[in-house]
Amino acid sequence: MTTINKPKILIWDIENLPNRGYFFNVYNGPMGTLPFIEKTHSIISIAYKWFEEGEAQVISTADFPKNLKKDPYDDSEVIKAFAKIYNEADYTVAHYGDKHDIKMFNSRVLLNGLDPLKPVQSIDTYKLVKKHFKLNTNKLDHIGYWLGEGVKNKMEAMDWVRCANGDLEAIKKMAEYNKVDVELLEKVFIRLLPYVDTKINSNLFAVDAPNLCPHCSSHDVIKRGSYYNKTGRKQILLCKSCSKYFNIKE
Repeated sequence: MTTINKPKILIWDIENLPNRGYFFNVYNGPMGTLPFIEKTHSIISIAYKWFEEGEAQVISTADFPKNLKKDPYDDSEVIKAFAKIYNEADYTVAHYGDKHDIKMFNSRVLLNGLDPLKPVQSIDTYKLVKKHFKLNTNKLDHIGYWLGEGVKNKMEAMDWVRCANGDLEAIKKMAEYNKVDVELLEKVFIRLLPYVDTKINSNLFAVDAPNLCPHCSSHDVIKRGSYYNKTGRKQILLCKSCSKYFNIKE
C-alpha cells in the first residue's frame, strides 16, 4: 500500500503597527532621520492556517497581556510562537508575502535575537495573479470579490492608532480581521492552484507512488500527448482533480 505524507502548506498573513514618531507636516513624514522615529513598526498579529486542515488560528499581542501593558510595540512573544510554526512548513502561501510578510517577519526575528527561519519555498499569490491575469487591482480583497469567494473585514485608520496605544478590544478586532484574511486567502489559493508556477511536488513526500499529481497527490490523471526536450521524450499528464498539467519521462 502506498504511503503518502502530504506536504505541509502554511497559509499566513501578518498585521503590523505603523512607525510612531515626530514630523513637521503631513507631507514630509519624520524627516527621514532615525531620531524622529520613536517606535519602529512591529507586528500586532499573525494569522495562519494549514492548507485544507482545521480552522485559521491567530497569535496576537493580546495573548501576552504583561508585554502589551508594558509596551504595545513588544511583539517578542508573538514572533517566538510563530517562528516554531513557520519552521514546520514545507511550503508557505502569502499575498504580497515575498515583499512584505516574510521580510517584515525576518526583521522582527533578527531584532528579537532568534535563529533565522529555515528555508521554505514561498508561493506569493500577488505575484501569481499579476503574472497570469489582468484585474483592476491585485489586492486580495478585490480578487476575493471578483472570484465570488468573499471579501475582507473592514478596518478604520483609527483602529491602528488604538492598537498602537495598547487598546485590547482594538487588537482583538485586528486579530479577527487578520484571521478572515487568511480564510479568504485559502479560498483564493484553491482557485489559483492550476496556475501555481512553483511545483508543490507531492511525489517528494510519497513512498513507491509514481505518477501522482505533483501538486495535489491525486491518482486521477489522464494523458495529454507528449513532447521532446534535450533529455528525451516527455509524457504530458493532466490532473483531473486540480486541473494542473505536469510531465513524466517516457
